[in-house]
Amino acid sequence: RKLVRIILQGGYFMQEIITGRVIGVHVEGENYEAKSLELQLPDGRHGSVPISMIGFKLPNKTTGRRVAKRFLGRTMIAKVIQDNPLILSNKAAVEEKKQALNLQEGQVIEGVIVGIGTRELKIEYQNCMTLILPASEYGIAKKSSLRFSGLTFGEKIQVQVKEIKTDMVIVTRKPLIRQSWIKTASKYEPKNQYLGTVVNIIREGAFVNLEPGLDILCSPIPPFIDLQKGDEVSVEIRNVNIEAGRIKGVITAKAMTA
Repeated sequence: RKLVRIILQGGYFMQEIITGRVIGVHVEGENYEAKSLELQLPDGRHGSVPISMIGFKLPNKTTGRRVAKRFLGRTMIAKVIQDNPLILSNKAAVEEKKQALNLQEGQVIEGVIVGIGTRELKIEYQNCMTLILPASEYGIAKKSSLRFSGLTFGEKIQVQVKEIKTDMVIVTRKPLIRQSWIKTASKYEPKNQYLGTVVNIIREGAFVNLEPGLDILCSPIPPFIDLQKGDEVSVEIRNVNIEAGRIKGVITAKAMTA
């Protein structure tokens, strides 16, 4: 039997995986529920990806704003399933591409941050897979929060595959952080002052983020400084312990805001 492949108007094969850019989110109803994504293809044509044909888990309330934050401006893979009008399926493309991936535990990969929670990051890999990076595997101090770690939505990040489960892939940054710890620690010298952001306040003191992935405990909190999460402060480095992978400091003042 001969395999017949149908070529569409734009030169694409039916069921071919193509890549486009999300340029619009169409909504419906009084609650502005997302109905579809508008995808611009390389040849200039525009196609529609119904919400039901997105291959990633979406929140229960798929409002246009929430979907736009996740996808607008990003590239997306899809399969052509209908022409005139052009209907595309991201889910079909994701499922096919996932099967072709061969992730191995210990493998170092790069993805794009698509979700920043208090206790975990969601990272999209190869436009087809969501990786989970728990806060405990990010390398930040206990009781601090990923929301204040200096990370940004859409930022690229390198991680190492830790565990492959049936329904998710868990990744870690700890081994990568350890490898670069000496270089990082050498930047911070005792007695010097550095700008940081308060990420959490506990009984023992305050955790201050100096750079993405590096939180240090500053203790005690000076009684004359009224601190809140998110405050920028100046930190004096007291001790750098390369072997233990730990830096300690003390907050000397709130940073200038003007």
